[in-house]
Amino acid sequence: MENNYTFSIPEECRQAIETYKTENSSVRTFIEECCEPLDKNNPKKTQTASKFWNVFKRWCDDGKFYVPSKGEFRKELSQATGLRIERLVEHTREGDFYPFVVKEEFIREYLPWELPALS
Repeated sequence: MENNYTFSIPEECRQAIETYKTENSSVRTFIEECCEPLDKNNPKKTQTASKFWNVFKRWCDDGKFYVPSKGEFRKELSQATGLRIERLVEHTREGDFYPFVVKEEFIREYLPWELPALS
């Protein structure tokens, strides 16, 4: 009655759910292990959504992870970030960008020919 007849979920359970989601999602695992948020104050807009996707696909292939379709990828990314799909990609003259950048070590491993363009 105190909670309007709704159950409250203990923090330990919330954390367990998030761990489960991450362990069972190639998109969430990739974001957690290989990416960092795009710094809004100092945006390094050198990794278009296309480059981001290419690194993700190569990372999945290398680790034998499931590669979702682009639509599934965006949906999962939307759920992981809490952003609506329409707001997930920033469209600019230079290209389309996600709110994350892939860490340089993963660019070096999966798209080494892109490094000069990132400097």
